[in-house]
Amino acid sequence: MIDFDQTTAAFAADPAVTALLGELNIAGVFTDTDSRDRTLTDAENAREHLQYSLSPRKTGLPLPPRILPASKGSIGRSTPQLKKPI
Repeated sequence: MIDFDQTTAAFAADPAVTALLGELNIAGVFTDTDSRDRTLTDAENAREHLQYSLSPRKTGLPLPPRILPASKGSIGRSTPQLKKPI
């Protein structure tokens, strides 16, 4: 069992953490194109990565369709909010 109530240094050296990371690397669960084994990063970089991962993106892609509540004579359906080119 992994103990999350410890210092970052103790967490990085925790045998349960290092064993889990080793098992994940061997299992090939990381699907991006970087084939290097994953390692733990320091707390500052981890917080920065989490903050970036949770931030809104400006991709230029349309938002997914909204799901509207059912109205009389219809079943709730998705109404695309996409603009078609003119």
